[in-house]
Amino acid sequence: MGAHTRRIARFFGLATLTAALLVGGAQGAMAAEKIHGTITESLENGFIMQRQNGASVTVSIPDAKHKWKPSDLIPGLNVKVEGKFDDAGTLVAHKIAFTKADRRLAQTIRAGLKPTDEQVQRNTADIVRQGQTMATQGQAITAQGREIGGLDARVADNTSKIVGTAGALAATDARIGHLADYEAIETLTVYFKNDRAEVPAAYLPQLADLAAKAKVVPGYMVQVYGYASAVGRHALNEALSHRRAEAVTEILQQQGGIPSTNLFVPSAMGTTDQVGNNATRKGQAENRRVVVTILQNKGIVQQ
Repeated sequence: MGAHTRRIARFFGLATLTAALLVGGAQGAMAAEKIHGTITESLENGFIMQRQNGASVTVSIPDAKHKWKPSDLIPGLNVKVEGKFDDAGTLVAHKIAFTKADRRLAQTIRAGLKPTDEQVQRNTADIVRQGQTMATQGQAITAQGREIGGLDARVADNTSKIVGTAGALAATDARIGHLADYEAIETLTVYFKNDRAEVPAAYLPQLADLAAKAKVVPGYMVQVYGYASAVGRHALNEALSHRRAEAVTEILQQQGGIPSTNLFVPSAMGTTDQVGNNATRKGQAENRRVVVTILQNKGIVQQ
């Protein structure tokens, strides 16, 4: 091969390498968004999820084959969603991931809420039946020439009370429909030693103080997210972040007096949302954390 031929070959080799680098750079620029949070409401073709900072995100699911079933995506499930936002601000999901443990926990919570929903329906049906019965009694009284004086007035008064009760129930339902709308009030970060899930004693007074502040906030909820540094095996870090979140939640309940009804399910975030450089000890220490946030329910507070 002559010198001229070798120069041409080197030129085409460099051109090919440059094109490959440009393609790789373009693909990196189009990387999908990755967010994590808890499903708060199921939709026909997706769901609404709440992120760590209290913001709500609407997620749509394109028609495609998935490893999970649509019935798995229920309120209370911690999910990791990868996708891209469209012009309307909806995250079009390309990938949705969750653990079997989180799915079982969400199903357990859902099973506990279902009897309450059924009871509300039964109570509403009873109110309707009572209204129909009273209306019938009013007609009978009219037909009998109002033989019992004043009974018709009492029936009308009771009917008005039933209508008022039904209106109050409708107003309550409207407010409950906005339970996914929260505002972050205050946040506390608890840091952990390497490969440990025990809460350091120095944070116990701070957690107690946070619990006291939360209990005076109308319509409050407490959210707990656990994290691990990206050192070691992924599965071990995922489990470690879950144990850390549960340890902080236990202290908030047992020592802080926060009822379970005011606590979101503790979330294991694993090695996501790293805040420090894992190449340094300082950065690893910053990533070994649990973030506790007091959230205020706007749907209940607003009058």
